[in-house]
Amino acid sequence: MFDEMEDQEENWIFYDGEDDITSQGWLQQPLNQIVKLFFLTFARKKLIQGIPVFSIAAGSYINYQFARHVSEASHMFYQKRWLIEKEMKL
Repeated sequence: MFDEMEDQEENWIFYDGEDDITSQGWLQQPLNQIVKLFFLTFARKKLIQGIPVFSIAAGSYINYQFARHVSEASHMFYQKRWLIEKEMKL
């Protein structure tokens, strides 16, 4: 037993484990956070840039509906006018 103890005392300076300073698990979490940050920043910028596209689409839809209602109203007005003029001729 004494020999075993002497052997351990001589080898206590040397490390027999793995010498990896970094591992894939250690780097995975910060990389995930960086990717999330990049994605959120990119999405936020695109969202702000997308607002004019939404405004253009909404404005064109409202414009189309308004023009359609005006054309229907004018069509009905001229139909009524034609009927009144036709009735007066009889």
